[in-house]
Amino acid sequence: MTAQTSSRIFFRLAVPWSVVLFLVIYLIYLWQLDSQFGQLRLQQEHNVRFASSTLINIFHEPITDILLLTQSEGLKRWRTGQDNQLAEIAIAENFRNQIAIKERYDQIRFLDTRGMERIRVNRGSEGPKTTPHRELQDKSNRYYFYEARNLSPKEIYISPLDLNKEHGRVETPFKPTIRLTTPVLNGVNEPIGFLVINYLAEAMLKEFVAQYKDRLGNIALLNDEGFWLYHHDPSMSWGFMFDNDLSLAKNLPNAWFQINSAEYLQQITEHGMLTSLKTQPYLLNTTQGNRHVYENVTYSSGYPWTVISQIESTELESVKAGILNPLLLSGTPLFLTILGPVNTN
Repeated sequence: MTAQTSSRIFFRLAVPWSVVLFLVIYLIYLWQLDSQFGQLRLQQEHNVRFASSTLINIFHEPITDILLLTQSEGLKRWRTGQDNQLAEIAIAENFRNQIAIKERYDQIRFLDTRGMERIRVNRGSEGPKTTPHRELQDKSNRYYFYEARNLSPKEIYISPLDLNKEHGRVETPFKPTIRLTTPVLNGVNEPIGFLVINYLAEAMLKEFVAQYKDRLGNIALLNDEGFWLYHHDPSMSWGFMFDNDLSLAKNLPNAWFQINSAEYLQQITEHGMLTSLKTQPYLLNTTQGNRHVYENVTYSSGYPWTVISQIESTELESVKAGILNPLLLSGTPLFLTILGPVNTN
C-alpha cells in the first residue's frame, strides 16, 4: 500500500471519528452548561428574594412609635401662640427617651404648621441631645414638609431613601436616611404641626449586604429611577444626590427598561446575568401573608426599590471554561486512542 493510499484511508476514517468525538463532547458541554446555568438561575433568584426579605416591614417600628408620640402629654398640652415651656420640656424628654432606646433613630423633631423646627433631639456621641433654639432650622422648603401638609391625622408620609442634609448640604460622612412625617393635633384637636423621625438606613443597608456575603455575583439596591442606593463600588451610589448620571438607567438603558417593567426578571446581557426583583417595604392595619400593609401610609417617589444580583460576563465565561476545559482534556486521550488504530490500518 502506497503512502498516498494510507494517508487517504487515514483521513477517511479519522475525520468522521473525530467529528463524532467532538460532537459528543459538544453535546455533553451543552448539557452540563444548561445544568450549571440552571443552578445559577435558581441560586440568583433565591439570592434576590432572600436579600429582599431583609427590607420587608422595616417601617413597622417607626410607624408605631411616631403614632404613639403624637399622643404624648406634652404635644397635647401645646397651644399655638402661647407659652409652651413646660410642654416643650416634656416633649424633648420624650424624644430623648425614644432615641436612647432606638438605635436607628437619628433625629426626632416637632415642626410647627409653617415648617419651622420647634423642638429637635439629635443622636450624639454622648447620647441624645436637645438642639438649642438658636440652631433650629426652617424646613418649610423640604419636600417631606410639603408632602405632610396634605395628610390627615394618623396618616404618615414616608420619604425616599436619600442622604441627610443639614443647612442645605449633604452631611458627611454620608448618612442614608428615611423620614417619617405625620400631622399632630393638640388636646383640643387643633393642628399644631408635624412630627418627623429620621430613620437611619445604614444598618438596614449593611444587613441587606450581609445576606449576600460569600455568594457568587454582586448585589445592588436601586430606587424607582434606576439610581443605586447601594453598589459594591461606593462611588456609584447616590448619583441623584449630586445631579450626576451614575445610574443603571443611564448606563444600561435597555436592561433597565426591562427590569423596570417587571416584578421579577432574569436576563443575560453582554454585562452578564442580571436577576432583579422589585420590593416594597410593605406596611399597617391588615396582614397579607407575611407582609403588613399600612393603609394610612403615603409614599411619593423613590419606591418601589429594586434588588439586583449581577454575575458579570467574565464570571460567566469562567463558568463556561470550567465546564469545557475538563471535557477537552478528557477528550484528547480518547482522540489519540482513536487515531492509533486508524493510523495502523
